[in-house]
Amino acid sequence: MPVPLPSAAPRPTSPKRRRSLRSAAMAVVTALAVTVGAGLIAGAPAAASAAEAAVPTTLGSEFFVTFDDNTIDGPPTLLLYLSGPNDSTVSILWPDGASSTESVLANTVTTVDATAHFAAFQNTAVESQTGRAAHITATSPVTIYGLNLSTYTSDAFVSLPVESLGIAYRALTFGSSGSRLSVVATGAGTTTVTVTSQTALNAHPAGTPYDITLAQGEVYTVTGTGTDVSGTLITADKKIGVTGSTFCVNIGFSACDHVVEVMPPITAWGMDFLLPDSINSQYRDSYRVLANEDGTVLTLGDTVIATLNAGEVHTFGGAREGSPLVQVLTSNKPVLVLNGFGGGDYAGQTGDPATTLVAPTRQLLKSYTVATPASGFAVNTLTVIAKTDNVGTVTLNNVAIDAAEFTPVASTAYSVARLLVAPGSYAISAQSGVAVYVEGFNSNNSYAYSGGYANVNLIDNPGGSNPLTSATITGDPVVGQILTAVVDEALPLTDPSYIWMRDGVAIDGATSADYTLVGADLNKVISVAVTGTNAQSEPETATSPGTAAIVAGPFRSTAVPTVTGHAVVNQTLTASVPDWSPVASEVTVQWMRDGVAIDGATALSYLLVAEDEGTTISVAVTGSSTGYVTATTVSAMSIAVTPAASNTTPAQTLTAGDGGMIAVSGVDFVPGETVEVWLHSTPVLLGTLVAAADGTVTGSFALPAATPAGVHHIVLIGLLSGSVTSADITVTAPAVVATSSLDTALPTTGINAGLTGWVALLLALSGLALVLARRRRVRARN
Repeated sequence: MPVPLPSAAPRPTSPKRRRSLRSAAMAVVTALAVTVGAGLIAGAPAAASAAEAAVPTTLGSEFFVTFDDNTIDGPPTLLLYLSGPNDSTVSILWPDGASSTESVLANTVTTVDATAHFAAFQNTAVESQTGRAAHITATSPVTIYGLNLSTYTSDAFVSLPVESLGIAYRALTFGSSGSRLSVVATGAGTTTVTVTSQTALNAHPAGTPYDITLAQGEVYTVTGTGTDVSGTLITADKKIGVTGSTFCVNIGFSACDHVVEVMPPITAWGMDFLLPDSINSQYRDSYRVLANEDGTVLTLGDTVIATLNAGEVHTFGGAREGSPLVQVLTSNKPVLVLNGFGGGDYAGQTGDPATTLVAPTRQLLKSYTVATPASGFAVNTLTVIAKTDNVGTVTLNNVAIDAAEFTPVASTAYSVARLLVAPGSYAISAQSGVAVYVEGFNSNNSYAYSGGYANVNLIDNPGGSNPLTSATITGDPVVGQILTAVVDEALPLTDPSYIWMRDGVAIDGATSADYTLVGADLNKVISVAVTGTNAQSEPETATSPGTAAIVAGPFRSTAVPTVTGHAVVNQTLTASVPDWSPVASEVTVQWMRDGVAIDGATALSYLLVAEDEGTTISVAVTGSSTGYVTATTVSAMSIAVTPAASNTTPAQTLTAGDGGMIAVSGVDFVPGETVEVWLHSTPVLLGTLVAAADGTVTGSFALPAATPAGVHHIVLIGLLSGSVTSADITVTAPAVVATSSLDTALPTTGINAGLTGWVALLLALSGLALVLARRRRVRARN
């Protein structure tokens, strides 16, 4: 249990600052290496309720961790501490290309030495992008802390998981020598980062945006030309992590020290804060407040203390005064607040610079598990700020904290307890949002950190991190499937409205209880915010946990292509592809012979060639579309391809005008099909035949009387198969009757008139004889 704070001891008049700092720093290393619990420097939130689990916090499953410069006294030792409320297997891909796997047991700390892996990849240059981050994934959510340990100075930080990151940030630190910002890319592929500084950064003038392109895990770092990177705007086209640090800074009355904080995205900034002064009885804590928008008005209590434009910082506090306070800071627009303190009197210890981000009251969690080092600090405190109506029910290690420990914070619904605690692990729990800050003090040494906080997007979720109800998502995280938002039936919301989000960004038009996953959701995380009126008649927004990354789904319908045409050599087959569902954005065709792709046969039609004879032909259609698994369907096999029909009409010679008959024949037609018989060159349809069961046709047709002499073509056309085949015949001219030369020489005279009559009579008789002869031949034929 907490014990009363002792009265302040006199401050040493001539502290041996650096010697004490080295000893204390080494004690921190020893203490941190052996401390176990659900938290280290900023403890992992304890196992949360369903509602609380719905909000992004410092607990997560994927991280990108980097270290800023702390080489004042030579190369530092770099340590990672992993903890979580459940057993987890943690995989680390180090910046030097090595990898390792760590086992984390529930509510214990696993220590990993990262020094060798970061030897060439720390952020130490004035400006570069040669730094690299460690990419860390966990099978069950963990919290990750980094310790940047040096002989005289060390600092620790809480990393933010990818789930809590964003695409827009501003840097904030206590500016001094070596003020720095670092940016790590977390998205697959490349990320474009735009930096717009408030003051000059290296060679980049203030106010002039410039772009940096980073690969996943790559780090861009830059230092301020002056003394402060605070206010710099950093935006990106994918999620990034941002740190703000200072190589060596004095805060108030103190020695120079390295400080670093991992920045929350702008969307998680707040407008109401409870400022948690430390127990320093000589100096009040200092605060820095950063604005993101012009016209940001800061009010401390009832007094307006500053009006800021975008990127401007207001610093206040640090006065030499007595008892610590908790003050209320509000703003009309979102701000980021950083607490810092230096030397003084901390229950008899002198302390040293330390900083921590102040959590907005709407980002407070209901439970935390934190740890204080086992040794190295004579004074360890927990600052607990809880709702006044929760006093008496706030627990520390499952035992209610005595209500007498709490003091009401003037003009608020909150009360504060400052508890002196022994080294160890501490679980703090309350019925509603509670702030927890852990601090430790020794001679010329201090540490401070927030017990944790949420990173709810307060723009989309104005209700913040403490909904009375919870929202979950049902449905498979597969493109094409339907997700449904479900609100806790025991704590319903009246008149709910819905906003579905893709990687934290609202999806246009997605405002109903159901959402159908589309191609744009592939590899993204989907969540939903449900806003309504809770059981206490208050407006509330419950945000669901994110889904797993959305995976590609199958096409709902993949119709099989059909083939039309005749499986006959020299004939064309055509593929018909019915629409798929959803419609495939790209379709490719491949014809196959006996199941093997035919080179170059990728059009919707295919002309059968001699090589296809005796084989079976099919067609495969492959469809693809963003977010869907590429699929292939294959038509039914054709019957065996038959050879092309042949015209076997025999060579023959006929005489024009003699009434001769043309003998016609052909093979390999489709049984039963009608075959037209044509005489070319000037096309004349002679008639039709029907193919027998064996595909043959035979017949004879009269040679048209007007057929001129010469070579002609008998063309057979199969009306079902489409086969066209030709054979030649020869047609000769009829014989010419000879006449006497004497007759032609005689003059036309009167005596010859009688002769002419006799000739006419003979010719008439000859014609009659010919007619009779023909009739006899016809009868003989019949």
